[in-house]
Amino acid sequence: EYFHADNILAPHFLHRLYSSIHEHGQFICHHLEHGGGLRTNHYLSDITGLLFVAGYCPFFRESREWLDFSIRELVAEMANQVYADGCHFEASTCYHRLALELFFFATLLVVVRERKSGGESYRQAAERVFGSDYLERLHRMFVAVLHLLKPNGRMPQIGDNDSGRFLVLGTRDVLDMRYLLSFGAVFFDEPQLKVEEFGFSEDALWLFGRGGYDTWSSLTGRSVETIDSRSFPQAGWHVLRQGHNYCLVSCGPNGPNGKGGHAHNDKLSIELVLDGHDVVVDPGTYTYTPWPDRRNRFRSTDYHNTVQIDGCEQNGPLNGDLFSLPDRMNIRSARLTEIPGQTTFEGEIDYAGIVHKRTLRLDRQSRQCRIDDHISCSRSFGAETRFHLSPDVIVRGTGIHEKETGRRLATFEIEGGGTKVQTYDYSPQYGLRVEAPCICVRIPVAAREAAVTTIFSAETTR
Repeated sequence: EYFHADNILAPHFLHRLYSSIHEHGQFICHHLEHGGGLRTNHYLSDITGLLFVAGYCPFFRESREWLDFSIRELVAEMANQVYADGCHFEASTCYHRLALELFFFATLLVVVRERKSGGESYRQAAERVFGSDYLERLHRMFVAVLHLLKPNGRMPQIGDNDSGRFLVLGTRDVLDMRYLLSFGAVFFDEPQLKVEEFGFSEDALWLFGRGGYDTWSSLTGRSVETIDSRSFPQAGWHVLRQGHNYCLVSCGPNGPNGKGGHAHNDKLSIELVLDGHDVVVDPGTYTYTPWPDRRNRFRSTDYHNTVQIDGCEQNGPLNGDLFSLPDRMNIRSARLTEIPGQTTFEGEIDYAGIVHKRTLRLDRQSRQCRIDDHISCSRSFGAETRFHLSPDVIVRGTGIHEKETGRRLATFEIEGGGTKVQTYDYSPQYGLRVEAPCICVRIPVAAREAAVTTIFSAETTR
């Protein structure tokens, strides 16, 4: 539509442009990435790209065939790539975003062109074209975002983050994913996806226009504080929430067929927010193939907020294939429970003759997160647990202070281990790293078992 507006582009340019787009469509069609029986975000990107070629260029001879094929494959891949709990299967919160964008933009393009006159809603049109099972799982992907987002609107980094997007309609921090909730709220006419503190994303204006804003405004919104705790059992992501206090625990499989292409050694690792401030964060990804040693460092056990015994990797060793991390450990249990004012997670894993049990309690009244770790092993062992802190804080004694103002945000106390503060490289997006503090807890060598307790307490009040 933009290309044809006011005839601003010469016919010979349009001819070359459409010829190029047609060649792209043919190339995609003949180079679909589904080899080895494994279809991931690459294949999903292929069929979404093919759908856009067919949707915007219906005059190509193959367009109807490409469109029908893409719709069929989108339905198949929704069932293949998205768990029943609504999470994408590649063990990465950022790839969940990418997959959601691919499914959503493809769905929206078809729906806008297929909607019947007479007031058919986006949801009704999508269900007619794609079916109810597809639409329900798409809705669950948005609900997963609602619960995974931290109170500050940022997505925790679980697994890889290559900053991948499908369509970028606005400028924002890579981990700021609030805009997705505006998309979902308008498309599904869904009040639970409208979070008042997050507001309406201008990105949604590009998609839905003024009518989209009117729909969003008419919905009865909710506060961040009303979003409840939630477990996503297939993905193995467990979210503890108490008001503006938040903790995410990663304790799930390593992705498609146990291959672990985008997974990290992060079982029982956490991200922690107290009073809306990032305290403990996942270090991120930083790079893929340019620096293999750094690639492996960022996905290693010691680069996550969990216990490491005798330097062993949870799944490893990390060498060879940079996109392989086969499941070699066993998740014995992972359970979330809640009583008024307190959410508890209990998880247990074993690998290499080691059993690690972690219990977390997030309490609203005390504004504390208590972490109890118990380790048992058939031999004598030494262990360390690490808490990688936000790059926006500094540590003074047992206080965690805002770097910019010096204001104390939280305190920590350790029982059962010696503590030292080091620095590490934090990566908020692909290719970027900044220095940040890390609390390292050394657990003394033990004959068969050991325990350590860590308590983080919020300092500020709301």
